[in-house]
Amino acid sequence: MTTNFIALIIIILVLTASVGIVFYFKNSAGHKVETKKDRKTLLKEATRKLAHNPRDPSALLILADIYYNENNFDKALQTYRILLDLCATNSQLDQGLINFRYGMCAYNLNSMETAYKSLLFSWSLDKENYTLNSTLGKIEYKLKKYDKAAGLLKQCVDSRPSDIENRKYLGLSFFKLKDYKLAYPHLAKAVEADYSDKETIFNFAKCCHKVNQTDRALKLFTGLRQDAIWGPNAALFAGTINTTLRNYDDAIVDFEVGLRHKNISSDVKIEMYYRLALVFAKTGQHEDSINNLRKVNTLAPNYKDVPILLNRFKELSLNKNLGTYLNAQTPEFINLCKNIVSATFSKSSIKITDIVQGSSDFIEIVAEVKNRKWEDIILFKFMRSERDVGELIIRELYARLKDTRAGRGFCFTIGNYTEGAQSFVEARLIDLIDKPKLLKYLNKIDS
Repeated sequence: MTTNFIALIIIILVLTASVGIVFYFKNSAGHKVETKKDRKTLLKEATRKLAHNPRDPSALLILADIYYNENNFDKALQTYRILLDLCATNSQLDQGLINFRYGMCAYNLNSMETAYKSLLFSWSLDKENYTLNSTLGKIEYKLKKYDKAAGLLKQCVDSRPSDIENRKYLGLSFFKLKDYKLAYPHLAKAVEADYSDKETIFNFAKCCHKVNQTDRALKLFTGLRQDAIWGPNAALFAGTINTTLRNYDDAIVDFEVGLRHKNISSDVKIEMYYRLALVFAKTGQHEDSINNLRKVNTLAPNYKDVPILLNRFKELSLNKNLGTYLNAQTPEFINLCKNIVSATFSKSSIKITDIVQGSSDFIEIVAEVKNRKWEDIILFKFMRSERDVGELIIRELYARLKDTRAGRGFCFTIGNYTEGAQSFVEARLIDLIDKPKLLKYLNKIDS
């Protein structure tokens, strides 16, 4: 009896499954026909109702939904606009949903102000809607309300980290807020996902530069140099970085590539000519410096310190040693200073016992000087800055005289000395050599 009961249960289950499968396929096939039929029927009913009443809410909702789902945003926008007007007198209409869809239509039609108003109203009713937060966040970014954009987009990224577009706009929002450390990882993800987005790459490169990822920034800027839109600015950044790194040949290439662009703003062009001139000066190509400064002067008379630089580079083009003193790398500068020491005591035996490189702005040389009449330790200080040398620097030199047991000191500068510095050395064995006197030594070396 138990066996018969179990068999009966199995038969019932099989029959039930069979009937279910038959109804499933029947209904599935019928559903497609019914859906298509329902859509046509709804369109006919809506058209008929609107013929009698152009502001019939139910008919307008049908049309608006159909247009919206078919991405016909222009017609959907017009229909939802009428429904928004009806919301004031018809409490049965879902004002939040209508505002949301009206705003989404406006967003897809790039009408940001219109989209913003409707989506903001919808957001006040539903702050957890992912699509709403995402779209509103992007609009806030485009309206330059970066703090609000970051708040909305961070909520989206926290819930769906794989959504690259939200990451991109969150990174850009942090970048605009100058929070470069927060911007960096989001922009990095966005660039990895889409390397064709040149604007994001350019901003990511600037972000890399801000967080001291210099090599990566330089690589990105260099890759953008040929781009018709971002190329000029990218070349300017690349050239500036290479100049800072003392990669002068690369910097010259960067600026020249940037200047070959046809579509380049006037301010970027002027700045590139200016910086190119400075790089040429650092490599001793003073004629090229002068030519580029003249181009700057033509486009923008009295730009920055161009008139002063023109006079200086003309002078440097006539005096190679002066260019070396001002702009050469440290080893060349030290060799020149050794020659100045020799020129200072040309008829004496000189033995250099110490060279101290305090910074890129000066060096000190301690030398034993002997001739037939006397011998002594002499301390030389060579200042590269064109700023006026004050009393404090000379006091430091005087202290160094005592430390080195030097009997006399010389201070050379390409600039001038303050009255305090000159007063301090009146009763002390320190010679102050200003630019005119320094030029005589430099010319003496050439002769």
